[in-house]
Amino acid sequence: MSKIVTSFSMLPTELRLKIWHFSCLDARVIEVRTNDWPGNWNICRHGTEIRTIQWETKCPPPAALSVCHESREEALKVYTLRFEVLASGAYTIYVNPVLDTVYGNFKWQSEFMGILMHDMKAFDEEEIGIRNLAVPLRDGWIGWNSSKALSSLTLVLENSFEPYHEDWDEDTVLVAPTTDLEVRKWEKEGRGQIAAFEIANRGRENVPVLKFAAIRRRDAARVLSEEDRKFPVLQGPMRPHIDYDSIPPGVAEWDRYDL
Repeated sequence: MSKIVTSFSMLPTELRLKIWHFSCLDARVIEVRTNDWPGNWNICRHGTEIRTIQWETKCPPPAALSVCHESREEALKVYTLRFEVLASGAYTIYVNPVLDTVYGNFKWQSEFMGILMHDMKAFDEEEIGIRNLAVPLRDGWIGWNSSKALSSLTLVLENSFEPYHEDWDEDTVLVAPTTDLEVRKWEKEGRGQIAAFEIANRGRENVPVLKFAAIRRRDAARVLSEEDRKFPVLQGPMRPHIDYDSIPPGVAEWDRYDL
């Protein structure tokens, strides 16, 4: 008679490790902000003074890091990029460079993006690099091309009236633009960013995939189904005549490809 396993700890070690590994394979959006201003030189690493500011995130550390020693060891094989932030004491952001997207959302100072990339490099001793980066649509050309490992760049449609330091929390999801306002903004502003993107990539050996996304937070993110949370690649803008041709509501379309 086969033995019935009634406890997780009774499973074979190889099977437990596989379970811990698969528990770390959820793609996350790690949104980074700051209340600080550029110009701080306040940490020293490997004898080099590093320009940094106090970054903030509400993305919680992966749960597997704090369950037990075995789960933590397996999780650290997945979250291979670790970036220290200096807000409210020492805090570390754990990034799965293959699946996670780092969203640098800076409302007022576009130069923050370049400083964030600089800071992340300072803590990236193995030079893994950020592979999936997201920035607000309005600042789509700022700072991103300093990462040679970048495989995707997502330009995010933000609501300009959103309370910057109040209306965000740990549940942040990138989705395809769906509202009429989002589609119009994507078609109007995205065209210019595509041109800037193509210019910036001239001579680059590995060109990242360019994506456009809208963002959902708080309750709007929590009600999304798993299918809704699959972020598609958007091909566009589809109508270059938007500047002088009126668009009836509901007619905007785009090609969608599941990742």
